[in-house]
Amino acid sequence: MTTTSRDRQHLYGLTVEANFPLYQSRPADDGAADVTVSLLGICPMDPDYPPGELLLDFEEENDHWYSLTRRGDGSFFFRVYTLCDFSISADLRTVTMRLVDGVDEGMASVMVVGTLAALLLYLRGALVLHASAVEVDGRAIAFTGHSGMGKSTLAGLVAATGARVISDDVVAVRFEDAGALVAPGATELRLRPGTELFHDRLRGVARGARQSADAREVVRFAGAGRDELPLAGVFIPWPNRDDRLEMERLTAAQAHVALMRFPRLMGWRDARVLRGVFGQSAELVRTVPVFRAHVPWGPPFRRDIADAIQGATDAGPQVAGASL
Repeated sequence: MTTTSRDRQHLYGLTVEANFPLYQSRPADDGAADVTVSLLGICPMDPDYPPGELLLDFEEENDHWYSLTRRGDGSFFFRVYTLCDFSISADLRTVTMRLVDGVDEGMASVMVVGTLAALLLYLRGALVLHASAVEVDGRAIAFTGHSGMGKSTLAGLVAATGARVISDDVVAVRFEDAGALVAPGATELRLRPGTELFHDRLRGVARGARQSADAREVVRFAGAGRDELPLAGVFIPWPNRDDRLEMERLTAAQAHVALMRFPRLMGWRDARVLRGVFGQSAELVRTVPVFRAHVPWGPPFRRDIADAIQGATDAGPQVAGASL
């Protein structure tokens, strides 16, 4: 297992250092890392709960996905049952990682840039959206939903028109008096097989593609810039086969319920995290329009989808249906 090189990336407002490639394009400056991740080897798959107070636990149809516990010394243990174990210091700055025996080494970067980063952001008090985001005219547009709903695909369609990719899979939001701000994160879009976006629309815009350890087509983009961007709109993909292209503005109450349905990590039991997610989601929908994006699905994809998304964002609060 290759763990000799050091990779430092500026992701979600944090400097993350790892002893393996993170495959991102946001190199961090020298200085102290906010989070240091060390891949130390392999471990057997263990179906048992880690010892400690259970803070997070998710299983679906008898498939146990992950659990987080807090140990007596304040440190944390995060087990992703079929993939890896993480031991996390109480101050959230030092992480040791072991892959389950037989798991492809390339999964280390997938798990750290996505799942682990989301966990640390939750524990640090950030609002975490299960989303991809792009920059258009100095503003962030996010696409949120469950896995497989088309978040990365819609982000890719807008990126094909020249928008910059801000993040994929994890979007970190914080609030100032001016409103909601998004910190740049992952610079790769991980696309499911069958979208064929890279070959159809992204050639000449993206910097290349590769196959990820979890069989996704990964399209890489430039990652210049660290500035947080104002969040101008959130879109929930709603694919259809009826050639319907409509951006349906949700009321604030509808939007709040919708955002609570799409957590990046499901199964939280920690009251502090749950209160934070609920309150910050309510704050977001008070100032940021949320749309259900009725999009005719492909491939091929209609070329006016990106224009419809940008048009709805530009219309902002004036869109019909915005009232409670």
